[in-house]
Amino acid sequence: MQFSLLMGGDCSLIYMLIAQVSAPVLLGGALDSPFISYNKSLFTDRAIVASVPNAGRLRPYTLAETMNHGWCWNIPTVEEDHRGYVFSSAFATVEEAAEEMRQRNPKMGDYFTVKFVSGRHDDFWKGNVVAIGNSYAFVEPLESTALHMAILQIEHLLEALPVRKHERGVQAALNRKVGDHWDYVRWFLALHYRFNNRLNTPFWQASRSDVDVSAYAELLDWFRERGPLSCTGANKLRVPDNLWADRSRHYPARAADCFACTEAQEPSGSLEATCKYRTRHCL
Repeated sequence: MQFSLLMGGDCSLIYMLIAQVSAPVLLGGALDSPFISYNKSLFTDRAIVASVPNAGRLRPYTLAETMNHGWCWNIPTVEEDHRGYVFSSAFATVEEAAEEMRQRNPKMGDYFTVKFVSGRHDDFWKGNVVAIGNSYAFVEPLESTALHMAILQIEHLLEALPVRKHERGVQAALNRKVGDHWDYVRWFLALHYRFNNRLNTPFWQASRSDVDVSAYAELLDWFRERGPLSCTGANKLRVPDNLWADRSRHYPARAADCFACTEAQEPSGSLEATCKYRTRHCL
């Protein structure tokens, strides 16, 4: 689907590309915006999607389940559960992944396969083209994340819309801001792969050893050396990650501790402080 936004006066026409299929044609094709791959952090590139009868049992929550070659979502609806297995084709074929999914869900119906590439374009806005949602970036089949990011991109665009035809001063800043938001999602998801200890299959072994979490290297080193940060006086210092600090307001150290703690990172702080912290904040 494609929308055009016509601005008043003598301003240019801005095309907003919503459909994923449009991006290679204009943004990545005619406008030659480089594609930044996330494949060093996110190894998955396929999804098997199917419905499973739930016998009228509507669970009041969604589920993310660790699988041999990735993970599986479960989104309950009134009539059935919507399930999707996100996996890496480097570690399993579609048939192997489908068989594993059917073993977990014997009543699963027919499935279809989704192929995807994780990454983003270098430009959110180039020329008179603005790419929204999947036409700009994609991480994994995470519908709520995709909707949130599309809304966020539209919000940023509306805040920065030019009022004159040749205004482009805000364009570079907006490209950086939108790119930073998508990169944050990349690194946040990568942590879940790097520190998942539930299974010891080749996919998860590779994830624990090779998934790139370099954006969080300083934060994780700091936690290992001084953690838990909330219990060692480090909470008065600024956590070296602006995204963590922005989202936790006055408690960036506590936010970093909770995530690192739940992801099985072991701090080298005193045992007493560690136990107190985990009892109070991580259980």
